[in-house]
Amino acid sequence: MFGADILTTDEDTSVTTTVTELLANDSDVEGPLEFVALGNGLHGTVSQDGNGSITFVPEPDYSGNDAGFDYTVADADGNQSITFVQVHVAAVNDAPEIISTSISTNEDQPIVFDAAVIEQFIQDRDGESPSIGAITNISGGVVTEENGIYTFTPDGDYHGDATLDYTAEDAHGAAVSGRLHIDILSVNDATDFGDDTLITDEEVAVSTTISALMANDHDRDGELRFIGLGAPSHGTLMSTENGDIVFTPDADYSGSQAGFEYTVEDAEGNRESTMVPVQVLGINDAPTILYDQRFINEDQAIVFTQQEMASFIDDPDGDQFTFTSLSAISGGSFSQDKGVYTYTPDADFYGSGQFSYTVSDGQGMEVTGSMTIHIAPVNDLPKMATTTATMTEDGEITFDSATLMAGASDIEDETDLRFMGISASTGGDGWLDENGLLHFLPDEDFFGIATLRYSVADTEAGIGTGLIVVNVLGENDIPQAMDDDHILAWSNNSYDNVYSSAVLLANDTDVDGDTLQITGFGNAEYGTVSQDVNGFIHYQATSDDWVGIDTLTYTITDGNGGESQATATIDVKLNTSPDAYSEILFSQEDIIAVFDQETLLANDTDVDGDTLFITGVGNATHGTVTLRGDGKIEFTPELNFNNNYPGQASFEYTVSDGISDPVSAVAFVDLDPVNDAPILVPERIEGAVEDNSFEFNAAQLIANDYDIEMDSVYESDSFSFTGVVGAAHGILSYDSGTGAIYYNPHANFCGVETFQYQVTDSFGAVSTGTSEIYVQPVNDNPVAQEDIASPAETHIWNKYSIAGLVANDFDVDGDSLTIVSPYVSSGSANVKVEGGYLWVQPSGGERHVEVSYTVSDGHGGTAPSRLIMNQIVEHNFAPELSIQSVDWSHDSYVNFYDVYFNIAVYDRNYGDTVTVSAAQVSHGTVYKNSNSSFYYHGVLQYGIPASFTLTGVDQRGASGTMYIQMWGGTEDAEPGYQNYTFRYLYSPVILDLDGDGVELLGIEEGVTFDWNRDTIAESSGWVAADDGFLVYDHNHDGAVTRADELMLKEYLPGATTDLEGLQAFDSNNDGIFSKEDAAWSDFGIWQDKNSNGISDEGEFKTLDDAGISDIELKSDGKEEVIAGNTVFGSTVYHLEDGSSAEVGDVALRGEELAFTEGLPAEESDAIPLAAGETQPIIQEEPEKECTETQDSASGDENTPHTEADQEISEAEINRIAQQLQSDAAAGSNFTDSAGNSTTEDIIVFDQFDDALQPDDVDDGALALAA
Repeated sequence: MFGADILTTDEDTSVTTTVTELLANDSDVEGPLEFVALGNGLHGTVSQDGNGSITFVPEPDYSGNDAGFDYTVADADGNQSITFVQVHVAAVNDAPEIISTSISTNEDQPIVFDAAVIEQFIQDRDGESPSIGAITNISGGVVTEENGIYTFTPDGDYHGDATLDYTAEDAHGAAVSGRLHIDILSVNDATDFGDDTLITDEEVAVSTTISALMANDHDRDGELRFIGLGAPSHGTLMSTENGDIVFTPDADYSGSQAGFEYTVEDAEGNRESTMVPVQVLGINDAPTILYDQRFINEDQAIVFTQQEMASFIDDPDGDQFTFTSLSAISGGSFSQDKGVYTYTPDADFYGSGQFSYTVSDGQGMEVTGSMTIHIAPVNDLPKMATTTATMTEDGEITFDSATLMAGASDIEDETDLRFMGISASTGGDGWLDENGLLHFLPDEDFFGIATLRYSVADTEAGIGTGLIVVNVLGENDIPQAMDDDHILAWSNNSYDNVYSSAVLLANDTDVDGDTLQITGFGNAEYGTVSQDVNGFIHYQATSDDWVGIDTLTYTITDGNGGESQATATIDVKLNTSPDAYSEILFSQEDIIAVFDQETLLANDTDVDGDTLFITGVGNATHGTVTLRGDGKIEFTPELNFNNNYPGQASFEYTVSDGISDPVSAVAFVDLDPVNDAPILVPERIEGAVEDNSFEFNAAQLIANDYDIEMDSVYESDSFSFTGVVGAAHGILSYDSGTGAIYYNPHANFCGVETFQYQVTDSFGAVSTGTSEIYVQPVNDNPVAQEDIASPAETHIWNKYSIAGLVANDFDVDGDSLTIVSPYVSSGSANVKVEGGYLWVQPSGGERHVEVSYTVSDGHGGTAPSRLIMNQIVEHNFAPELSIQSVDWSHDSYVNFYDVYFNIAVYDRNYGDTVTVSAAQVSHGTVYKNSNSSFYYHGVLQYGIPASFTLTGVDQRGASGTMYIQMWGGTEDAEPGYQNYTFRYLYSPVILDLDGDGVELLGIEEGVTFDWNRDTIAESSGWVAADDGFLVYDHNHDGAVTRADELMLKEYLPGATTDLEGLQAFDSNNDGIFSKEDAAWSDFGIWQDKNSNGISDEGEFKTLDDAGISDIELKSDGKEEVIAGNTVFGSTVYHLEDGSSAEVGDVALRGEELAFTEGLPAEESDAIPLAAGETQPIIQEEPEKECTETQDSASGDENTPHTEADQEISEAEINRIAQQLQSDAAAGSNFTDSAGNSTTEDIIVFDQFDDALQPDDVDDGALALAA
């Protein structure tokens, strides 16, 4: 007895055992076994070394449970046996392999990297279809991606070699990378031939030149070369040595089908031809007469169709002819129908006829002529009048031939006509007697229309035919009724014998073909007779069981008055009941048997030959019986009953012939036993643990299974366990010697494993049951991969979604992953976890930071990972404005204050260029100082406020706007009283959406938004929840993410408010922003319904969706303050329904500005700054050592440098300034002293002046804004 030997290994990995291990579970009652030989391997090779080790090597890439090898053993008596060792080879994912480094496509033909294309250069041993994960370093074209499918599109008209680098991976994540060469094959681009249509008159040559033909021809493949001329159409072609081409149309040809071909060749040798159409304009030719005579027969007309007229008149142009005049007509006459003329000779005329005519070709040309028509004589046949007569069926009628001849005539031979006799007849026969009478005798019983045809001859052998029409009137014929003999009838139980009337009428006839009917019966001699409404005849014998001959008379009619009678003889007999006999039927246990009636009636008889049928079933034993609607008998035996059990299955059935009394019989059903397969009850096996082998016994599986025969006292059976199969998440094996079942779950599998087992009974019936093994889970550590961060900025908190960080991590248990314990492992930064994000704030100057953290599955499993931030740039801070000094002076005599403000503009990003502009300046002037600061000088009257705004915008768009408002004292105030506020200001356009005016929220409501575009949200006033911002949705994303979507004045140079800025989009300059303007569809409304400063889903509508038709652009200039926010003025917008609402030109209040003591207010060297004018300043770098990595042209990396090291020489400054002045225009070529060259639009400012001058020499601080 061999024990089960199952070895396990991975794909492409050998497995080793020993002879001792194989024989350890083999046994024989006669003594120990001896290993004899190693057999062959299946799905692999097997070998044995001298030490008893046996090694099995699976076939390359094979996986499955069918591999193995056999070996032979011998017992003590030398008897040999062979057994098979199973080797379960677990699949191991193979990485995709590159099989080619190139593919090809045609010029301008994209390549879609679907499975079919990828298989050309990558294969996967596991049969999986690799997919492209990424494509980089593309040359010769562009790559696009949609739904994970990449497409390479060659550059337009390019052919040659293109390359790309790719990464491909299979369904299990195994990846391969490579470079693919794409051979783009040249494809001829069709020549674009221009239109070279030539125009000439009929029979006039036209000329052109080769250069003229090719002047409008183009080909993408290069310059074209003339090759030659092709065959002309409808003309001749001639060319000269100097390139002239002459085309001469065919004589009299006109139309658009003429022309000729010419052929050109492109730079790649591809040739193409085109047709030069020649439009030949027709010139009308006069018609000419060809013939002046026509020949016809007597009484034959001539129809002058176009074809007929073309037979005697010719027109080279093929024009249509029309008679314009007819005269001098003789021998006949003309008629006209729809413009077609017909000449008809006079009746019976022969000789010559004539007419004169004028014909027009419809194009202004006419011709005049005369026509002679020769009319040949034709013999006229005798003519006879049709004769009619009436007669009755089966009679005779005569006609006198002399009378018939009296009606004959002949225009040429009136007196010498001869009667020639009868030529044909229908419906009867005709003859001529010796006295000249024509006799007609209709066919027997014929009635209807009959005809006679007779002939008459003239002296010229002309034969005419006359017609006699005879109406033969019908007469009804009496039907013939024939007696009927021996009609069979039964007398049992007053049996109603029913006959169709056709039975009695079968031998009756009617010569007229009329339909016959029975109209009445006489009394039967002994029985009774009747006829029902359906025409059936019913006969009943005089009494039950009466036997004898009975007679009856019946009358028939043809429906036309003809009647006849006959006698029917009825043979009355007594019908005998059928004889029914029992039978044995055969079926099987638990089978529903269906029997045809023919099967049960096969041994039943009827002496009268009647048709038998079963009318009922019942009294079944050991089952149930039913007579089905289709007449079949259905017997259902008791469950599991068969011939082994005592008793007999049977049922009764009743047989009838439909006439005599029914009889019954018994059908016995012989039920052969059918083996019942074992019945298996599912169970769940407990105790297995993830990643651990598990053993249980077959007895556990069959303990609750049973077999029908085993439970019966009349039958016997047994069953045995025969094996297990089908585990999907592990390897299952069975040791038949011990009954043990071994289960090894796949790595990391837990949960319910389903498998099948088989049980076989002693009769060979096999049952397969399904059971389960519950594998208890064990938590696995997650597998983490490092993450590369997107570009980040210093000084601010950069956030990274935790879900995104763990998206490339894996947990075999399917647990939800998160990160814990983050810390900075490289570089300098702050780090925290908050709100589902990892927040990192790199310190200033950092360019590389690494944040390490732990990936947790929440069940104790962890794995280390890190976020690598290697694209860190300095954060762009918005310009900051501050008040450095305030100075007031009071003139009490004129009730005025002089006020001075010194204003500093600062940008934390040194070297940044800040463009400063002033707006809304009242009661004063803003100046730019020579020291890059600004100041305001105003003259304030008592009690009247003054204000202005100052805005700074840096090179990357971050901005700061300062709003200054001030009040002088009043006449009653103490001398020197003054008041002022400094704050930031943010200016959108706001629409009233609920009809109650523009409503605003104060800054104290806590709404924040990134107004200055430095990614840090600022506190400000806000729009109320029932009103909305006007949005310039230039990126069409249906959301507000940038301040330049709300702040509009920057789109119109010189605009001081956003409503003025909206005028930039008034493309038709009508003072109204409406659907007529090009940018209308780019605008919408943001209603921040929850006042959170975030554009949430459902808060944005386009202007069309909001039902807005236009916005008026002129402000009323009425300034007001709402919740601390300033409204510079208002206008209105209109809705599609004709209503209107308010539009506010708003300045939302920002945070208060700090007051910083600085330089005193001064006016020396100041330049006035007009409203809308801009002035640039450059933020100086603070005095410090510079240790940042320098450009290779500037020195070694990480070498400290000072400001002095970066000083530019006076000669260099003068050279640059002189070059800029000489180049003047944008796009000048700039070259520094090192020879580096670039082409840019350049504006240069020094630290103090507006523009660089050749004599400007300072400490080297320069700003170049391109």
